[in-house]
Amino acid sequence: MTTLPGVVSDDRSAEHTPDVKQLDWVWVVILMQSVGVLLDGSSESACRDDYRFGRDRSRFCSISTKFRGFYLMGSRLLKRMALQLSHAVSDGIRRTLTRTGGILFVGFLVLQFGIQIAVNSTVLGYLPPEAAAQFSRNTGLTLPMSGSAGLALFGILIILSSVYFVILSRTFAQPLNDVSTFPAMATQRLGRATATALVGGLIVSITVMIGFLFLFLPGLFFAASFLFFIFAVAVEDRGIISSLKQSWGLARGSRLKLSVLVVVSGLFGGVIGGVAPLLDLAGVAVAADVVTVVLTAVFFLPYYAIIASAYLQLRDGHNNPDRSTSNPVNASQTQKL
Repeated sequence: MTTLPGVVSDDRSAEHTPDVKQLDWVWVVILMQSVGVLLDGSSESACRDDYRFGRDRSRFCSISTKFRGFYLMGSRLLKRMALQLSHAVSDGIRRTLTRTGGILFVGFLVLQFGIQIAVNSTVLGYLPPEAAAQFSRNTGLTLPMSGSAGLALFGILIILSSVYFVILSRTFAQPLNDVSTFPAMATQRLGRATATALVGGLIVSITVMIGFLFLFLPGLFFAASFLFFIFAVAVEDRGIISSLKQSWGLARGSRLKLSVLVVVSGLFGGVIGGVAPLLDLAGVAVAADVVTVVLTAVFFLPYYAIIASAYLQLRDGHNNPDRSTSNPVNASQTQKL
């Protein structure tokens, strides 16, 4: 894996996430916690009681100390794997309310207006002249162009959107103190990352769509699992398969909380889907397009910043991406059973 200069990285980049097999030990860790709680209170008093244990006293104390060590290690492991959603939300909002956040907001507006105009112009362009004249009042934002030109414009804007989201991901995935400026190497390997994001994004979209066709829950599961795909592509410079695996691994153990973000975005889409037709029926199609684009930008820019913060939490393995865990337990110093 190649780490992009100028983008967040540390010496643990090759170990962003505990191995999938290691995460299957969560229940073992919980058991250790339970045993540790018991031993934590009983071992000290027992070790002071010479008459109760006699010759077995030292052996009992040794075993209890070992379990307490494993208990502390397990507690640290569970804490490292936990996603603090409230911290991700507050941190994401702070990342949005920066100078680069303002620039990215304007860029998002421009792209969304362009895509809306391209879609409307393509539809009108392919309609017969009589039908186009009849529906032009209810189409919203358009440009006088043929259907082919509108379709070409739409394709160009989709590619530019992929470029935009690569830069957005690299910007929001910086340490919080650095988010006010764009990373120095924000455009490095931009073509490769854009192509990967396009193809991989199509794969993720199809997978999620198929999942939603099967009683909704599989789609929600896949959407939460691949929520960090774009960050694995843009920040870590991974390929399609590697980015899918990385996102899957990062989401493991936090899919329920990540599903909350997916559901919230779906509810927002439903609200927009209900407001726009009402404005169309009122005869203000242009206003409907403007409201839709502005509200979408207002919602989704902080939304991606929140996902970036969650990505940093899970990737770096601790709850606060700007703070390291102090006094870690050294497993090599724990006695063997």
